[in-house]
Amino acid sequence: MTTEAIKLQLIRQIISLNDVDTLVQLEQVFKISSKKSDDILKNLIKPRRKKLDIDALKKEQNFTPFNRAKFDEFVKELDIQEPVEQLL
Repeated sequence: MTTEAIKLQLIRQIISLNDVDTLVQLEQVFKISSKKSDDILKNLIKPRRKKLDIDALKKEQNFTPFNRAKFDEFVKELDIQEPVEQLL
């Protein structure tokens, strides 16, 4: 079912309603849904920086560089005997 078909179906169902309480509840649901999507969009949209500073980004994100010596030590401890092809 397409988006347009779903919209039309909802509109028809709303038009057929006669109960004011149900209509008020639907209105509240739409308001809450709209507010949530607005909040999500506000969280996604952030101002861009005028200048890209890699060192500032590293500090801001608590970046820790890859420690090759520690990784090699870990590989030795694992002592994997199987060939890479078999592991994959």
